[in-house]
Amino acid sequence: MRLLLSEGSVGDEDNSDVADMLHRPENRELHEANNVQSVLRLSPAFARIVEQGNREGVFAADNPLETIQVLLTGAQFLLDGGLFDFSAQEMGARRVVVQVIVEKALGAAPGSFQFMNPSKKEE
Repeated sequence: MRLLLSEGSVGDEDNSDVADMLHRPENRELHEANNVQSVLRLSPAFARIVEQGNREGVFAADNPLETIQVLLTGAQFLLDGGLFDFSAQEMGARRVVVQVIVEKALGAAPGSFQFMNPSKKEE
């Protein structure tokens, strides 16, 4: 889970040229289609990880696929830098809340998804 989220971090600005292109008003439909495909393609892999975590007692999540789809969609929409005009501080605050929501939705230990917030020191 850590590898998938750190490599393809939702709301990450590493691919700023692509993000800038997608955020142009004339590319709204392409942006939406890209977001939908991202959720549809990533969610089965994440769901399998959650199912394994359920078996191992790391997670306690009902409906892994549906839960992951809601989490990915919400995080992707909220943290996509082109949709909201959040400052860096506001974005950081939302990333912390997304982390807490992910942990609660998956039944994970508090702080176990701290890696989603690289600017916040891991405890």
